[in-house]
Amino acid sequence: MRIKMEVIDSNDLRELIASKGYSIRGFAKKTKISTGYMSDIVNKNREPSPTLAGKIARGLGTSINDIFFAKTVNKSETKNERKEVTA
Repeated sequence: MRIKMEVIDSNDLRELIASKGYSIRGFAKKTKISTGYMSDIVNKNREPSPTLAGKIARGLGTSINDIFFAKTVNKSETKNERKEVTA
């Protein structure tokens, strides 16, 4: 079983990044995440690990639970479960 993090709301994440004075590219550079990967996360095309999700939340000065929800992924089956995660 693995845990992946899914963005709750792409528009809210975009607005939060912009409110901190960053473009997605600028924020990606600040957090040392590739621009393409950061864009994929924002657009819900990729699901970061809890560690990377925590790095993003810290970079934005907010809680991981304000941006992401945890998704449990089993090898044989995929289920979505909302969980609280501490960063």
